[in-house]
Amino acid sequence: MITSPQFRVPPSFEDPFDDLRMEPSPLRSQGRLSTRPNHNGPQMQSICLRDDCMSNNTTLGQEAKSSIFAQSKKCLEGFVSSHNLGGSGNRKRTFQMQATSNKEESIPRFRPYQDKQWRAQFQRLIQYKLKNGHCCVPHCYPEDPALARWVKRQRYQYKKFQDGDTTSTMSTPRIQELESVGFVWHSHASAWQEKFNELKEFKQRTGHCNVPSAYPENNSLSTWVKCQRRHYKAYISGSSSPSPMTMHRLQLLESLDFVFEPQLSKRWDSN
Repeated sequence: MITSPQFRVPPSFEDPFDDLRMEPSPLRSQGRLSTRPNHNGPQMQSICLRDDCMSNNTTLGQEAKSSIFAQSKKCLEGFVSSHNLGGSGNRKRTFQMQATSNKEESIPRFRPYQDKQWRAQFQRLIQYKLKNGHCCVPHCYPEDPALARWVKRQRYQYKKFQDGDTTSTMSTPRIQELESVGFVWHSHASAWQEKFNELKEFKQRTGHCNVPSAYPENNSLSTWVKCQRRHYKAYISGSSSPSPMTMHRLQLLESLDFVFEPQLSKRWDSN
């Protein structure tokens, strides 16, 4: 009769479960399970042999080995699952990280009170346009100085946004909203548009655009009209020096019957 107190796990089962091989232990002779604390999580139970498996040094058959292997595999799979060591655990963590990232991206850029203040000024700008026909609020606007400062600040923040400055309070949705009401971004273009609007008001009062050279009521408008005539001459002469005059500005001035060459006009009138 062949007796063997121990058995050797077949080579095909050694690699995955080296740490779960059965070794003789006094606890096993009592038919109890021994537990080893695991600092990474829940305790992992090691499967031990019962009395009838180890008593009288009986030989373990193939059926007993298969049963032990199945129990050990089940225990190890439970351990792997509880510690998220498998592929599904990694996918779960990846999904959680993506969800967190999406949540951060969905956080509003502006606080509610900041957005409320911006929209209040935007509504005042719309009211200004309805009254004046444009959004070029003068730098000095006694009726609403806060709106004039806000308009100037929007242009400044827009420039920072265009330069890639992350501290800019301008955003793509705000740009779209401002452009939808005809907002002028560049300060030079805004200044020209502002004077053009003053010239339009002058014509509504007087019936013409011939602002006097000496015009105490608005000296800056008189100077601006002189500049437009000078820029026009440089534009049509093909001068090498750049001229602020453009075809678009030329068309706007002509729409008001602006006289670019008053001396020539006088000659025609006298004849």
